[in-house]
Amino acid sequence: MRRGDELVKIGWSKAGRKEYQHRAPHSLLVALRQALLDASRARKLFTMDTLERSLAANNVPGYQAYAWLAWLRSADLVKQHGRQGYSLIKAATFETDIEKALIELPAQGL
Repeated sequence: MRRGDELVKIGWSKAGRKEYQHRAPHSLLVALRQALLDASRARKLFTMDTLERSLAANNVPGYQAYAWLAWLRSADLVKQHGRQGYSLIKAATFETDIEKALIELPAQGL
């Protein structure tokens, strides 16, 4: 779900026995989108390690990029190929498909 322009991923802490939230800013999605497009032009499959090098300039925690990547996978925009890496499902329409999927992402109540 989203809150404003942030992705909010809700998880469950077994140790703390309570709900927690990962938040990832939209600006990271923009950077990740470009990294994914660049990587897909260079090779068919790409790994998160490759993407993290491209995203290093943003100085954001790695879990935030993984949160957006998990959302992209759940929205059927990115496909995981086991440990071999990821690929874009429709590279030609990837940017507009992200925007459409964001509109459909439910908003978190305040």
